[in-house]
Amino acid sequence: MLVNHYTSEKLWNLEKPVIPQRSRLFPLEPIGIGTIYVESLSGYVARLAEHHFTTTEQLILSQVLPLMGQKMSRTSPIDIINNFFGIHHSLAAANEIRGIFATTLIQVLEELTLRRDLANLSPLKWASLTFEFSFLRLYQAWCPLCYTSWRT
Repeated sequence: MLVNHYTSEKLWNLEKPVIPQRSRLFPLEPIGIGTIYVESLSGYVARLAEHHFTTTEQLILSQVLPLMGQKMSRTSPIDIINNFFGIHHSLAAANEIRGIFATTLIQVLEELTLRRDLANLSPLKWASLTFEFSFLRLYQAWCPLCYTSWRT
């Protein structure tokens, strides 16, 4: 006599499997969190663009800017771009929106990468202390001490 020990419950589980949420951009791990060598926010954005085989400009324009525009509905896209590159019409206006801009940028990057530790890269605590402030440069720049070290 043959006994069937399997029931339909054991053979056929028709529940949909739990699929974790996917990030729009690769959740690149920040460098040096919790150390004095912590990566800058602009360095993270540049590495993220490089990881996606695109330029920083294209990453910002195609992925970051649309979401920032939604979150900062009162700010024009031109003003958002100007804040990325430090092009300000007045220092007072720049200081006024600096904290809001940095916070929104962190929120957008965390939303795109599904990381929750990017606020550690943020220059928010230094934003009120610096006068010339931008997240990105128009051209690449390196530390003069590093140049000297490399040359020797």
